[in-house]
Amino acid sequence: MPIFVVSKILTFSNLFAIEAKDYQSAVDIAYGLDSESEFAQNVLGEEHDKSESDKSLTEEEYVKLFYKENDYLKNSPVDPLKYIIKQ
Repeated sequence: MPIFVVSKILTFSNLFAIEAKDYQSAVDIAYGLDSESEFAQNVLGEEHDKSESDKSLTEEEYVKLFYKENDYLKNSPVDPLKYIIKQ
């Protein structure tokens, strides 16, 4: 059976309360903060990249793409590929 890779994009709006001398300074600080510093988060929407939606991959192509996108798993003691493909 062919394998299809779907790119799902989830967009968030994060709100931060920052004391600063002006707005631009607050923006600069906000870009350096992680999500633990936010006081509110909203999901703005979800979509998928349709540019490759009809391209199927062989298992060999999938394995190559998987390890390209997840290079930190190359030395995993468990074979992660067994758990990833959803049928």
